Amino acid sequence: MYAVVEFTDGNEVELIPTNWLIKSNRQALWPPFKSTVAISKAAKSRIPPDVDVWEAFDIRVLYTCSKYTLHLKHQ
Repeated sequence: MYAVVEFTDGNEVELIPTNWLIKSNRQALWPPFKSTVAISKAAKSRIPPDVDVWEAFDIRVLYTCSKYTLHLKHQ
């Protein structure tokens, strides 16, 4: 499963695997990778987070889905 989350400190929205969520889905662990491609691959593959290295951020879950795809409707 995946979640569309809003990072509350920066008002950024990301699609991440639910195994990156912690603290009753109020925080997400984020990998230290510099490349957005590496982060996307990690998310798509649902790699397990390294709790000793990855940083935790406050988030708000907006939506959950079963696939790593996001379809936006423009109005």
